[in-house]
Amino acid sequence: MSITRIISIDPGINITGFSIIDFQKSHIKLAAYGVIKPNKKDRLEKRLLHLHDETHSIICLLYTSDAADE
Repeated sequence: MSITRIISIDPGINITGFSIIDFQKSHIKLAAYGVIKPNKKDRLEKRLLHLHDETHSIICLLYTSDAADE
Protein backbone atom coordinates (compact mmCIF):
# COMPACT_ATOMS: atom_id res chain seq x y z
CA MET A 1 0.00 0.00 0.00
CA SER A 2 1.25 3.49 -0.84
CA ILE A 3 2.13 6.23 1.60
CA THR A 4 0.30 9.56 1.37
CA ARG A 5 2.35 12.65 2.20
CA ILE A 6 0.59 15.87 3.22
CA ILE A 7 1.98 19.35 3.82
CA SER A 8 0.20 21.71 6.18
CA ILE A 9 1.01 25.41 6.03
CA ASP A 10 0.23 28.10 8.62
CA PRO A 11 0.79 31.24 6.53
CA GLY A 12 2.06 34.55 7.83
CA ILE A 13 4.03 37.50 6.46
CA ASN A 14 6.59 37.43 9.30
CA ILE A 15 6.62 33.70 10.12
CA THR A 16 5.15 30.84 8.08
CA GLY A 17 4.99 27.45 9.74
CA PHE A 18 4.78 24.11 7.99
CA SER A 19 4.59 20.43 8.77
CA ILE A 20 4.70 17.35 6.59
CA ILE A 21 3.15 14.07 7.63
CA ASP A 22 3.15 10.63 6.05
CA PHE A 23 0.33 8.22 6.60
CA GLN A 24 -0.43 4.70 5.54
CA LYS A 25 -3.62 3.09 6.83
CA SER A 26 -3.55 3.81 10.58
CA HIS A 27 0.17 4.68 10.79
CA ILE A 28 1.03 8.40 10.95
CA LYS A 29 4.59 9.76 10.93
CA LEU A 30 5.85 13.34 11.17
CA ALA A 31 8.26 13.69 8.24
CA ALA A 32 9.33 17.33 8.71
CA TYR A 33 8.34 20.63 10.28
CA GLY A 34 9.72 24.11 10.54
CA VAL A 35 9.27 27.81 9.93
CA ILE A 36 10.12 30.21 7.14
CA LYS A 37 11.14 33.68 8.30
CA PRO A 38 11.75 36.38 5.73
CA ASN A 39 13.73 39.42 6.84
CA LYS A 40 11.27 41.82 8.54
CA LYS A 41 13.21 44.80 7.18
CA ASP A 42 12.71 43.76 3.54
CA ARG A 43 9.95 45.26 1.43
CA LEU A 44 6.70 43.29 1.27
CA GLU A 45 7.26 42.02 -2.28
CA LYS A 46 10.70 40.68 -1.37
CA ARG A 47 9.31 38.91 1.74
CA LEU A 48 6.50 37.37 -0.31
CA LEU A 49 8.99 36.18 -2.93
CA HIS A 50 11.13 34.64 -0.17
CA LEU A 51 8.08 32.82 1.25
CA HIS A 52 7.16 31.57 -2.22
CA ASP A 53 10.67 30.37 -3.03
CA GLU A 54 11.15 28.60 0.32
CA THR A 55 7.72 26.95 0.17
CA HIS A 56 8.39 25.81 -3.38
CA SER A 57 11.76 24.38 -2.33
CA ILE A 58 10.19 22.44 0.55
CA ILE A 59 7.49 21.00 -1.70
CA CYS A 60 10.01 20.01 -4.39
CA LEU A 61 12.45 18.54 -1.87
CA LEU A 62 9.90 16.52 0.08
CA TYR A 63 7.29 15.99 -2.68
CA THR A 64 3.81 16.11 -1.24
CA SER A 65 0.69 14.54 -2.67
CA ASP A 66 -1.82 16.78 -0.85
CA ALA A 67 -1.79 20.18 0.85
CA ALA A 68 -3.77 22.02 3.53
CA ASP A 69 -3.52 25.52 4.89
CA GLU A 70 -4.77 27.13 8.05
